[in-house]
Amino acid sequence: MASVQIIKKNKTQYVRIVESYWDKEVKKPKIREVKFLGKLEDFTKDNPNFIEELKESVSSKKNKKQKDRNEQILQIMNSLKLDKFKGTQIKGYGNLVYEEIMNYLELPSFLTDLQKKNSRSKYDLASITKYWF
Repeated sequence: MASVQIIKKNKTQYVRIVESYWDKEVKKPKIREVKFLGKLEDFTKDNPNFIEELKESVSSKKNKKQKDRNEQILQIMNSLKLDKFKGTQIKGYGNLVYEEIMNYLELPSFLTDLQKKNSRSKYDLASITKYWF
């Protein structure tokens, strides 16, 4: 998530856009600079509301990304075949989503072919993988 940050160096204020991320080695959140914009006074001379406008534009980009993610999730949820569950309350859609992804990637047929070529086992690998997730 990006945000606007004002930093001071040698009594001069600078503006930069930063985002936080998780550092796996240190196991703590850290901040990464996305873009360094320059001195604050250079921007506020022409437009005194520069910081507020910049914060609004950064937050609108965040909201747009979140809306896009939500729309993708809704498309997947709507594409699921939930007719067989009408009248019952479904609490977890996770398995249905994984099953839909597996079918989209054609994993059952791939696993069946792989099993025929490389294995003598009598179990159906494609049906077992549904329960892994």
